[in-house]
Amino acid sequence: MNIKNLSGVSEQDMAGKGNVGRSNPPGVSAEEMQRILDELPREVLAPAVSLIAENQNENNSIFAAKLDELSDGLEQKIDKGNTLELDNLEAYTPTKDYHPATALFVCQQVESHAASDQLHISEEERRLGRLAEKITFSSPAGSFTPSPGVDFSLVANADVPVTLKAPSAAGNRFLTMKGFIAISSEGSAEWGNGVMFPNGVKPVLEPGNCYLLEYFYHPKLPESPNGKWSVRCTRFH
Repeated sequence: MNIKNLSGVSEQDMAGKGNVGRSNPPGVSAEEMQRILDELPREVLAPAVSLIAENQNENNSIFAAKLDELSDGLEQKIDKGNTLELDNLEAYTPTKDYHPATALFVCQQVESHAASDQLHISEEERRLGRLAEKITFSSPAGSFTPSPGVDFSLVANADVPVTLKAPSAAGNRFLTMKGFIAISSEGSAEWGNGVMFPNGVKPVLEPGNCYLLEYFYHPKLPESPNGKWSVRCTRFH
């Protein structure tokens, strides 16, 4: 941009102008004295102020034109196809790990998981179940505390009633893991404190059933700034 310079009045501009430095009395006629007194305001100050105003007006026009240019180009620079706007009213489904999710999408996911007790079980989850058949759980006082990020499987039998405690905190990272528990017809299992559930409903672990436990760690929540685990419990045979 070709911005005009706004310069003031220098000592050099005022040199030899006005009554400064003249003899006293000046020894000139009244008309000449009037001309001398008008030298600074008429010949120095007035032209300087006029030039400043003229340059400032030109600068204002330049700035206004540039602002209009930037405003017009801003809409073109925003990739609408790659932006989820604050006032968005259209459906959006995230497909990758770091895609944003709308409030509606999150609510629908929570409701759909909480509403179904029998979900599709993948081959990996069935393998985890088969592994549990070979494991007999044993722990002091019948308590079991999963290790953060480590999948597990166990069996609750008649001799050892199992209390599933919450895993320890996992720092400032999101974390998931899976567990499997098979409860014999004579066995029992219950939830310990410190775990959240979809819709706040704690599922009952019934004897004679198998359960897939999917753990999700939330680093920070309004009610738990140090993080907390939630569990989605799915029963299958």
